[in-house]
Amino acid sequence: MFYQICHMFFVHIYYIFSFYLLYKSVSAGIICHFPYINKAFRNYLRNAFIFVDFFILQ
Repeated sequence: MFYQICHMFFVHIYYIFSFYLLYKSVSAGIICHFPYINKAFRNYLRNAFIFVDFFILQ
């Protein structure tokens, strides 16, 4: 259980950092001009985090 908690913690740091870099690089390009796409991208990130949580906790 302790291993799972630590693993989830580090995986979240990795995913948040990589998604943050991806979001900054993409939003600097096109997405900032289209708020609808921006919202859809944020929803995609949230669903990805939910999926990662579900996958790790199994």
